[in-house]
Amino acid sequence: MFVSPRHLQNKTAKFSKDRQEYLQQLVTEYSTTVEIEAKQQIVANLANFCYDPINFDYMEKLNIIDLFTDVLQDNDEKLIEFAIAGLCNLTAHVNFQEKVMQTPDCLQLIMKCLSRDCEETLISAMTTLIQLLHSQKDKLTVVEIVNAMKTLSFSENKRIKNLALLFLKDTGTVPY
Repeated sequence: MFVSPRHLQNKTAKFSKDRQEYLQQLVTEYSTTVEIEAKQQIVANLANFCYDPINFDYMEKLNIIDLFTDVLQDNDEKLIEFAIAGLCNLTAHVNFQEKVMQTPDCLQLIMKCLSRDCEETLISAMTTLIQLLHSQKDKLTVVEIVNAMKTLSFSENKRIKNLALLFLKDTGTVPY
């Protein structure tokens, strides 16, 4: 649900932490926690906060794209699933599209998600790339991405197939 800053202020208890402080606490907790389940929960929570535009300024101040990019380099499938979901949520906004493209290795790590077995990871990666097309089409029509999408367009999974075909249609590279 999208809310306004005033709504958040009215809804927040008088002595509770403000949103930015809470999000900062999550980021700090992620960097100090060693338990994988706790890290998964933190990244999932951060990804969910990326859904609401009211949190975009906070996410920018916290360099959340860098955190998600670092997480994409992890070996834990759940962490990767939640990190790519967070990037997917952010790239719905044009301001974050440029930031994602400027983050070193981020595009390569998103592309790497196209070969993951987890359906949700794959769908989030595909959706992220489709959203990035709006401002970065020339950087996304590289052979590796187009070939991966062509392969995925033959998937038996309708969601994956449709996303791949949408990407290919939007780039003018439909294979059939």
